[in-house]
Amino acid sequence: MKANLTCINCMLEKAERNYMNYDQNEDGLLHFMKQVYGEIANAHVMDTAPLIYSKINAILEEKFDIGDPFYAGKRHYNQFLLMKETEIHQRIQAADDQLMSALQFAMIGNLIDFGAMDEVDEEKLEDLIEQAGDQTLDHRTFVDFRRELELGHKLVYLTDNAGEIVFDKILIQTIQRLYPEIKIQVIVRGGVALNDALMEDAEEVGLTEIVPVMGNGTKIPGTQLGVINQEAQDAIDSADFILSKGQGNFESLSETGRNIYFLFLCKCQLFVDRFQMKQFQGIFIKELS
Repeated sequence: MKANLTCINCMLEKAERNYMNYDQNEDGLLHFMKQVYGEIANAHVMDTAPLIYSKINAILEEKFDIGDPFYAGKRHYNQFLLMKETEIHQRIQAADDQLMSALQFAMIGNLIDFGAMDEVDEEKLEDLIEQAGDQTLDHRTFVDFRRELELGHKLVYLTDNAGEIVFDKILIQTIQRLYPEIKIQVIVRGGVALNDALMEDAEEVGLTEIVPVMGNGTKIPGTQLGVINQEAQDAIDSADFILSKGQGNFESLSETGRNIYFLFLCKCQLFVDRFQMKQFQGIFIKELS
């Protein structure tokens, strides 16, 4: 999915705001924004928003030692949701359809996104957890996904955000319990990209103890084929099907012709308009329909 004007305007606003977090000097900001506009002007017409964002962020990293700006937030939400893990498992196991319930929880976890939103509303997250069963999954997509689990052999699971990765772990454990023949490979980001999950997040929440996890070798807040490392590329190429979490993965992987199931919340207006959904409603769609 190539970046459009809405994405570009959003990136420009975030770039200016991010720079001002480190330097209030107007001359410095002007020089930085000229570089940002140049990066956008030189982008290929088919470049995705996550790819362009990573290049803009690299300019900021050259100027300042920004480290991991969301480190504390990532730790907070990992621990916050680990405390709810037992309760969520119990609710899933009590559900009429455990796979559907686990997918609903994994879907609402996508709220924890500091890229699409300036801040995460913890009360909203609590409400979504409480009402997870109200999220609607497209029936045809769900039936197809269940069939993939029944007949397939290898699932690649692409994570999105820290905190959310606890819900991913719970969904993976549910799949392992219901479909023990399925081999699952998880792929996280290879470097700091917004509050996206890294290997350290997978280790913190215990995901590495139940399934193989690898980094994709990039700081792109998505999964950009042809740019990720060879190990991740090979895993994706050899998968029978892929479960892709989050808007960034959708932006970078839609229209790539892979057997991908996309699972995320509509958070920004672009997705609300595209899918004709209310904000914070969930999307579960299949690439090859």
